[in-house]
Amino acid sequence: MALELLLLPIKKSKIFIKDAENGYLVPYSETMDEDLLVSQMADKILFALESDIESMYQASYDLAKHYLKPEMLEAWRKLLMPIQ
Repeated sequence: MALELLLLPIKKSKIFIKDAENGYLVPYSETMDEDLLVSQMADKILFALESDIESMYQASYDLAKHYLKPEMLEAWRKLLMPIQ
């Protein structure tokens, strides 16, 4: 099984990544010290390598299931029904 790492800006990543549940978030800003960023990323990679990847995958699937087509259609139906 391959280890997949997804690096996104933390503001946008919080929607799909729950820190230490289905991935790891590293705080980032364009002005932060590069050595600090590299150190924090290395730490998170080590955490990921030592983590229970299967439970992280399951947590990702559980989070993503709310965005599947049937769930999204139901959410839109509930939103639009009062408008009729």
